[in-house]
Amino acid sequence: MNLAVDIGGTFFRYKLNEKIYILKTKEIDILTTLQNIIDENNIKNVAISFAGGVYNNRVIFSPNIKKIDFNKLKVKNLFVENDVNLAALANSKYYKKDNLLAIYIGTGIGAGFVYKDKIFKTGGVELELGHIPYKKSKFICGCGKDNCLELFASGRALELRNIKELKNSNYFDEFTEAFYKGISTAITLFNPKMVVLGGGVIEHNLYLVDLLKENIKNFALKYSLSNLKIVASPIIDAPLKGAEIVLKEGYENII
Repeated sequence: MNLAVDIGGTFFRYKLNEKIYILKTKEIDILTTLQNIIDENNIKNVAISFAGGVYNNRVIFSPNIKKIDFNKLKVKNLFVENDVNLAALANSKYYKKDNLLAIYIGTGIGAGFVYKDKIFKTGGVELELGHIPYKKSKFICGCGKDNCLELFASGRALELRNIKELKNSNYFDEFTEAFYKGISTAITLFNPKMVVLGGGVIEHNLYLVDLLKENIKNFALKYSLSNLKIVASPIIDAPLKGAEIVLKEGYENII
C-alpha cells in the first residue's frame, strides 16, 4: 500500500484509502506518527511533501518545522521532496504547462518551478522565496535572519503582528507591497508561462490574486509579463497531490 503525506508548518496531512486525515504539526511527534501509520497499514511506499529544503531525501533546511531525519523510518521505499515543488508538479499536470511557477503562501513562502515536466532542482534550497532579503524587521525569521521576505508577507508575518484579518488591517499596504515585490522577483528571474498561487493565506484572501494581476506591471520586468497567466490553484491539497504523482510516476521521472 502507498502513503502520501504533506507536512507543513501548521498542518500534517496524509491520504490513506482515498481519505485525507489532518493533524496539527506542532501537536504530534512526526516520525512516531508516521511510523505508526506505516506499521498499522502495511505501507510499502511513502512519498512526503515537506515545508523545507530537501535533497536526496534529506531535510537540509527547515526554518518552520523542527528538522527531521525521515531516513529513520522503517519502510521499503521512501521519497521526500519540498512541498511547493510538489505543488508545482501537481499544477503543471493539471494545466498541462511545461513552464510553470508555483508560489505558495502559508506559514511561510515557498516557490517551485516545473520546466519540461521536470521539477527545477539544484541543491535543495532553490526557490526559497521567503528567505530572500527584503528589509530589516524587528522580528527574527525561523532561518535566523531579520530581513527575510517571509517576515513581511506570510502567515507567520500576520501571526507575529497578531493580525486575524488582513484586508481590514493597518498592515495591509505593507503586506501587499512585500507580496508584489517577492512574486515579481521570481517572475523576472524564471520567466514562466503561468504563475499559480496557493497556500492558506491565498486561499483565505483570494482577492490577493486579482490585486497581483492589477499591480504586477509596476514591479516585474515588462517582457516577463508577456502572455503570462496568473491564477489561484484549483487543486485542493496540491502538495499532497504532488506526493501521489511521485508514487505513481516514480521520483526519478520528475526530477
